[in-house]
Amino acid sequence: GLYRGYIEVINPASYGCDMKVAGMQWNPARYMLVKPASRNNPTTGEHHYKFPKTTLNDVSIVVRSRADPYIEAELSTNGSLNFGMGSHDAYITAVVLLVIGLLLAVQPACTCYDCYRAHRMRAKEQRYAKLNTWEG
Repeated sequence: GLYRGYIEVINPASYGCDMKVAGMQWNPARYMLVKPASRNNPTTGEHHYKFPKTTLNDVSIVVRSRADPYIEAELSTNGSLNFGMGSHDAYITAVVLLVIGLLLAVQPACTCYDCYRAHRMRAKEQRYAKLNTWEG
């Protein structure tokens, strides 16, 4: 059978351990194309290819468990491994937004206070007006 990655994905042909972010599919390997050197034999007219020598020095193998936190992190972040801002950054942002909000609230608060004072003055004048009409 086929080796499947840690998760069951929508695409049943998906297997391996290298996650592709866009489709959330697991790729089994990364390949690099090697172009061989070619030579023509002038006497026979044959075309010969010479491939470069390879060793296992450039091969890396990573084996991960089903419970590997790295795989869980890739699943949680859709492969980006970006968990957003930290708590300190969120605190600083909250303080800055609070200060901006308070500064923007000064003008409406002053306007409301002026309206309240004007209403109290009118109410006071009406009370004195009623008292003056009773005396008369």
